[in-house]
Amino acid sequence: MTDTAAGLSAENIRVQLAGRTILPELDFQLAMGEVTVIVGPNACGKSTLLRSLARLLPVSSGRIVLDGEDIHRQSARKLARRLGLLPQSSIAPAGLSVRGLAARGRTPHQAPFRPWTKADDEAVDEALDATGMMHLADRPLDELSGGQRQRAWLSLALAQETDLLLLDEPTTYLDLPHQIEILDLVRKLNRDSGRTVAMVLHDINLAARVADRIVGMRDGCIRVDGPPAKVVTAECMKTLFDLDCVVVEDPLRGGPLVVPA
Repeated sequence: MTDTAAGLSAENIRVQLAGRTILPELDFQLAMGEVTVIVGPNACGKSTLLRSLARLLPVSSGRIVLDGEDIHRQSARKLARRLGLLPQSSIAPAGLSVRGLAARGRTPHQAPFRPWTKADDEAVDEALDATGMMHLADRPLDELSGGQRQRAWLSLALAQETDLLLLDEPTTYLDLPHQIEILDLVRKLNRDSGRTVAMVLHDINLAARVADRIVGMRDGCIRVDGPPAKVVTAECMKTLFDLDCVVVEDPLRGGPLVVPA
């Protein structure tokens, strides 16, 4: 049994989609104050786990626990004040500005007849500053580059002022420079504010670059779990991906670097 006094965890969860079991009796606990990256081959259950943690998917058995309480017994507003989610793909109304998008992150803090406050403005401004989007605050989203749009969506998540962030493949559709830009920003947010981050990534070398902890999944199960130096090994890459490789030290940043054989 995991310690659920604080933080987010999955306790013996089973998740089924279209009659097929995706996650069979899985246990997982998010490491608070760290960046955790979930990796694994396609269709191994990475995004299913993340979406289950965010209450976007129901569990057939077991439970998801946030600060000692089953998330399915918490109100949507209470959950959104504690947990922020950046989904794999997002759609915004045509013409919506960067600031307008970030302002939507304040929705969990709103209530009937509660006016927009100075605290709301400050939260939006801080989110735009943190993501480097203040100079584009009035720009429509559909005029932005892919990397800028991802920063804008991350601004929304930050404006929620949650301690926990779940990011489902935040580098999808981005070229390599923009992928590194987004991941370095996430790492900086974690270091500067202590936010706990869990995200799904496909690129194992990018995962090793940004993660404190890497969770490796295959066939709906967690096969490896630990710091990059423990998980990113030739043996583990064979276990997770059937990949023959050598692992060398990154000559610029240290840490492991996978070189396919």
